[in-house]
Amino acid sequence: MSCFKLPKGLIKELEVMIQKFWWGNRSGSRKTHWVKWDRLCEAKEVGGMGFKEIEKFNDALLAKQVWQMINNPNSLCHRVFKARFFPDYSILEARESIVGSYAWKSLLSVRDVIRQWMIWRVGNGKSVRIKGDH
Repeated sequence: MSCFKLPKGLIKELEVMIQKFWWGNRSGSRKTHWVKWDRLCEAKEVGGMGFKEIEKFNDALLAKQVWQMINNPNSLCHRVFKARFFPDYSILEARESIVGSYAWKSLLSVRDVIRQWMIWRVGNGKSVRIKGDH
């Protein structure tokens, strides 16, 4: 889950299995759904059961992987992806590739989440591009 974006069909199947387990489904007889699924997915602090929404959880794990690649450029994962997909850029500036692997496309799908919430510290200014950086 932290390496690949799960297909929407698989996510739906997993959620249906969880719902069947929670509400029960024996030989055609169904139990009453006392609470909506959205309510069960809310945090325990606000009265929910704390179930994870699988799609959001999958995106969070992928975003964590991108964050690890940004902060640890010596890792094997970062070095392999950099050599193949973004040799002259950072992962945040990398372009989408038609021939990219499914793992690479999965990481690119959540890159905007990291971009949206990260801040950039100037430091000594050596990596600042006057015309290119905001």
